[in-house]
Amino acid sequence: MTDLTTESAMRVEVIQGAIQDAAADAVVVNLFQGVSEPGGATGAVDAALGGQIRDVLATGDFKGKV
Repeated sequence: MTDLTTESAMRVEVIQGAIQDAAADAVVVNLFQGVSEPGGATGAVDAALGGQIRDVLATGDFKGKV
């Protein structure tokens, strides 16, 4: 088992509200394989980012596979 110090630990907080308004260093969104137009919360984040998620999808470089 690894001992995580406060310097290397990640703090995860679950909040309710508009995801595009969250003040955070990172936001995790879902996007299913084969989706070319983000919708729902992912679409809201994409809109807040000026379409950057959609732009990455359009390049064909992001496959969404593990």
